Amino acid sequence: VAENTTGLVGDGAAAIGGAAASTAYVQSFGCGLMEAVHAWASGSDFGEVMRLFGLATGPSSKGVAQEGSFVRCIRRLDDLLRQLGEALEAVGNSDLSSTMFEASAKVQRGIAFAP
Repeated sequence: VAENTTGLVGDGAAAIGGAAASTAYVQSFGCGLMEAVHAWASGSDFGEVMRLFGLATGPSSKGVAQEGSFVRCIRRLDDLLRQLGEALEAVGNSDLSSTMFEASAKVQRGIAFAP
């Protein structure tokens, strides 16, 4: 889905004289974290998510992804989702605002948000 969407945007950019060709534009995006974040939001356990996160980010010096990096990533995503929800609420788009708050609620779980 992400590749198709970025392909369409790349085609549009090329049509109006953008420098990037569609293939180069699509390849410039790193969408590997989406699978790990989707798994986390869907309720997968931390070990499975870390396996996916490691595939997306590449191995660290010890051969595994750093757990702290994932926790920081998911906390920043939660903050972004909440800010988007608040901004959308302020401009009167309550449907999309509630979607952002629902997504935020799905990522706020487990070890990433332990006190």
